[in-house]
Amino acid sequence: MNVYIKHRFLLLLPVLLGITFFTFVLMQLPADDTVDMMYKASGAVSETVKAAARAELGLDRPLLVRYLDWLLAVCSGDMGRSYISGTPVTALFVAKLQPTLYLTALALLLTACISVPLGIAAALRHNRCCDHLIRCCAFLGNSLPGFFYRFAAALLLCIKTELFYRPRRLRVRRSAAAGAGAGNSHVCQVYPAYPQ
Repeated sequence: MNVYIKHRFLLLLPVLLGITFFTFVLMQLPADDTVDMMYKASGAVSETVKAAARAELGLDRPLLVRYLDWLLAVCSGDMGRSYISGTPVTALFVAKLQPTLYLTALALLLTACISVPLGIAAALRHNRCCDHLIRCCAFLGNSLPGFFYRFAAALLLCIKTELFYRPRRLRVRRSAAAGAGAGNSHVCQVYPAYPQ
C-alpha cells in the first residue's frame, strides 16, 4: 500500500509541474502584457517608461527563466506582489482562504446530505422506477454546467419564492427615441423603481 501511495505521489509531481507551466505560458499569450495593462488607464505612456517597468518586474527575461524563478519563489512561500494593488499575493490568498474553506465544507456537507440518502434509496430499489429516476438526475447533474445551477437557484430562491430577495416594482418607460420614431415601434427600458 505504501508503495502505491508513493507511486501516486511521484506521478502527481509531473502533472502539477505541467499544469503550472501550461498556465504560466497561457498567461503570457495575450498581446497586452502586464505593463501594458498597468498603464492602460493612465493614457499614453512612453515606451522607455514601459521598458523600464518591464525590466523592474523581470518581464524582459526569457520565459523559462521567469517560470523557474516563479516556481522557486512559490515553493518557498513567496507568491509575489499584485501588479494592481502592490500588496503581497500571499496576504490576499490567506484573506480569501477562510470563506473559501467555509463554502467548500458547506458544499461537501450539503452534497453528502443529499447524495447518501439518494444512493441508499437507489440501492434498496435496484432497477425500479426510483432507481432509474435517481440515476437520470445524477447523470443530468454531472453533465449540466455549473452556471445553469446558479441561474436556476437564483430564479427559484430569489425571484419565484422571494426567499433571499424582495423585488422592487419595475417601471416601464418609453424612451425618447421611440417616442420620436414613426409607426408602432416602441423601445422600452425596464429598470428597478428606486424610492425617491
